[in-house]
This record gives sequence, structure tokens and C-alpha cells, in this order.
Amino acid sequence: MAIYHLILLPSYPVENAVNYYKNWLARHIGPFTARYSVPHVSLAMFQMNFYKELSLLRTLESAAAEEGPFSLYTNGFGFFDSTRTVYIQVEEKEQFARLSDNLHEKSTIALLPNAYKSIVHVPHLTIGRNLAHKFEPACSLFQHSIVSQTFTASAVTLLKKNKQEKSEVLQVFPFLSRSSPQLTLF
Repeated sequence: MAIYHLILLPSYPVENAVNYYKNWLARHIGPFTARYSVPHVSLAMFQMNFYKELSLLRTLESAAAEEGPFSLYTNGFGFFDSTRTVYIQVEEKEQFARLSDNLHEKSTIALLPNAYKSIVHVPHLTIGRNLAHKFEPACSLFQHSIVSQTFTASAVTLLKKNKQEKSEVLQVFPFLSRSSPQLTLF
């Protein structure tokens, strides 16, 4: 089994802002999970047999090609109590959810049992996660902070964990605004 992660990468200015807030948080609370992770917006995480990878790549390429680029807006900070996570909120939840659903339904991911996949419907850029006892101080640091930027999602990136448990880019699938092929009845 291999572990995959389907993501959107933000623009360079948004990436810099996320890294700035990660470093700012580290100066106040010390080291934490996700400090050095590449800023991204998760669409899906899943496990599947590596022998199905070629099918996955083909179906994701086709599904992504039907999508068109769209704008995402960062708007303040949010908190997930369950995972003790601080994040930058990303607007355009409806368009994001539609993209997430489309990529899931039109690719090999749809064939996986639910136990092997997690589809994300709340777009966000993680600052810190699994903060445990550092969560409350982290929340108070960001409680009244404001961040507002825009970036265009023009491709989806598929990551795969290697043997050292590091994520590597497997392929980037551009959004080409192609219409889906029509099936004929006769």
C-alpha cells in the first residue's frame, strides 16, 4: 500500500505568509508538527495499492483537465479543536467542495473503501497541528489576527510518501477547462 495526498499549492505570496505565521508561532510556543511542511490546501488523502497508480494518474489527469482555474481567498484564522490545529481559513468553500467531489468521483479514488480515504471539504492552510497543551496559547495568539490574500488554483498536485515517509511530488495535473467527452447512445 502507498499513501497519497492530493493538494492545491498556493501562490508564492500566500506560501510566504503561511511560513511567516508558522515561524511566528514557533517563536512563541516552540517546535510543533507541520512547522516545516510545505503550505498547501488538502483535497484528499488516501491509501491504495501501488499497482493501481497508473490508473490513478490517468483518471486524475482526465478529471483535472475538465476543471477550470478559480480564485481562492484567505480570510482570517480558524481552529480545529479535535486535532488541535491552527489554520488560515480559505473561502470559496462551495467551489472547493465541488472540485474535491469531482476529482474523487471521476478518478480511481472513488473505488477505494471509505476506510482508506479521507476527502477534505473544509479548505484551509495549516499553521500548526497536534498542538496539544500549546493549542490554547496558539489560539490566543491568532484570535484577533487578520490575514487576507487571493491566489488562483490552476492545478492539483499528487504527492506520494516514499520509504522514508517523506512526501514527493508524483505529478501535477493542470486545470484545462476541457468539456467532458459525450457518450453516444447508438
